[in-house]
Amino acid sequence: MSELYNSSTKHLLEALQPSAVVGYLRSTGWEKTSDYGTNGAIFSIKSERRDAELIVPIERQARDYPAVMNLLVADLAEFENRSPFDVLNDLSIAGYDVIQVRSPEADEIGSVLLTAGVELHERARDMVRYAANVVASGSHRANWRGRPSDGVEGYLGQMRLGQTKRGSFVISLLSPWEFQTPSESQQLNFAEVPFGRRTTQVLGKALLATAQALRRAVTENPIEAFRPAISEGVSSNLCQSLAAIAQNGDGADISIRWSYNKPEVSAPMLRLRKDDVQILLSAAKEIAASEPILEQKLEGLVTVLNEPSPGSSGTTTIDALIDSKLKKVRILYDANQTSALRTELIKAFEEKKFVSIVGDLTKEGRSLLLKNPRDLTILQAAENDEP
Repeated sequence: MSELYNSSTKHLLEALQPSAVVGYLRSTGWEKTSDYGTNGAIFSIKSERRDAELIVPIERQARDYPAVMNLLVADLAEFENRSPFDVLNDLSIAGYDVIQVRSPEADEIGSVLLTAGVELHERARDMVRYAANVVASGSHRANWRGRPSDGVEGYLGQMRLGQTKRGSFVISLLSPWEFQTPSESQQLNFAEVPFGRRTTQVLGKALLATAQALRRAVTENPIEAFRPAISEGVSSNLCQSLAAIAQNGDGADISIRWSYNKPEVSAPMLRLRKDDVQILLSAAKEIAASEPILEQKLEGLVTVLNEPSPGSSGTTTIDALIDSKLKKVRILYDANQTSALRTELIKAFEEKKFVSIVGDLTKEGRSLLLKNPRDLTILQAAENDEP
């Protein structure tokens, strides 16, 4: 038996999934040549160095399963000229999509400050959460607010942490690509890509879109560079997480390695530098400001009234308190809205009365706009009203 086969590693050998091992072998050029009895298969490879064969156990219930798997790992390690422990680690995570965040500024033993390491883990988890939000909601948003759906929480609850590697500080998030939400499992829609894989696909697209946006931001305004990336899964929240990762890792490489059971052609990767932090933070701020705040309730005084002609759109400006500051907000209403809203706005303007109104608050340039106004209520007269 090799050095790998001992009491501390036997359970790791027993836990290896035959399908994951076969997926790994096929992805690295091995092919099945024949069966080996009823509980195994022979895989072979032809290379410039030499030809080789491996016996792959396929029945985990067999008593000699860990011993045969141990021989496979030892032979594969010799063929690849690697440590058997490294090979065992790769085979153990072969059934997962692996999201890696590598900090190039670790010390000689591959460590970083505790506070930086904790922050990197938390932000890496958040990065995945925002990709899962896209899958759960079926939409791309510039800014995510509120509690994630149960599907997102269930998926994050199934993720695992892989082992770090020496030479640099590497976070490995193991994403169960086959994860399905309870509703997906009940539908038994086998043709649809599972929730877990769709999440890593969204994250991969977002990483590539971020790389492109960072290049554009060198010569363009950050919001203009990043705006097209929103449809690829980039959000204000993701930019903030990436900025924190780059800050705490003194730069970072973020990559996705697809499960060997279900590989894909692309290999998404984003390389962040320390000087990308400010661009990402600026983009995050601008993107968040561009996202409408739905169902926003404002209270203020009508100060400008632009009453449209019949059949056309109009605007009204109110001075309202937002984040403890008095700001001017233009209320946009179109010709299809009820005349009651216009009538009440005119009345409030003429009588200098405060109003309460609900709508979707957004920012365009330096202007604040309230779209889809509704639920208008006249509150009270201003203090300087004439009796």
